[in-house]
Amino acid sequence: MKKKVCKVHSCALISDRVEITYGLPDPPIGYPHEMTRFPNANTEVFGGCCIEIGDNGQFTSPTHKAVLYCPDCRQAQNEFQNPSA
Repeated sequence: MKKKVCKVHSCALISDRVEITYGLPDPPIGYPHEMTRFPNANTEVFGGCCIEIGDNGQFTSPTHKAVLYCPDCRQAQNEFQNPSA
């Protein structure tokens, strides 16, 4: 299988699991820069507004999702969101 590569940084993408956020969040801090400067940061996943509740009343929607990310994209995102760090 061919490795997936970041089109911005030419780095091999790495597997990770990130938390799924449900509801209607504000646009990400880096948007629209995330599409051009760090498109493969993949630090969060949005699950939409619909959640699943089981017969027992407990939340049954998935809480995490597997993603592929570029370490350089995550660094660029962090630097964009925390310029004084």
